[in-house]
Amino acid sequence: MKAERLPIKVALLTAIPVEAVNFWFAMFPIDVGFAPDTKWYTKAAGYEWLFVHWPGLWLGQWMDDTRLEWLEGFLWAAVGYIDTVILIVAGILVFRLLRRTTSR
Repeated sequence: MKAERLPIKVALLTAIPVEAVNFWFAMFPIDVGFAPDTKWYTKAAGYEWLFVHWPGLWLGQWMDDTRLEWLEGFLWAAVGYIDTVILIVAGILVFRLLRRTTSR
């Protein structure tokens, strides 16, 4: 019986375009929020961005009013990338588990 390997390489490569699109096109407007008449899918993408990048936002608040403030954007992208990799790996593992249980 062959042991399945973790899909880390796939997740590391897949997360790059996902995070690029997520960071540049679905960013949550942190300073003002969404208008009440914003479409539901825009809100869904924005809140997903907020959820995935929350650790970076939390860590970034410590950089406010310091000389490292310019690193906040990089911090958000790095934390979002790591979280996206973790979510992709978890999704692949859950899919494998479901496939294995339904095939028996």
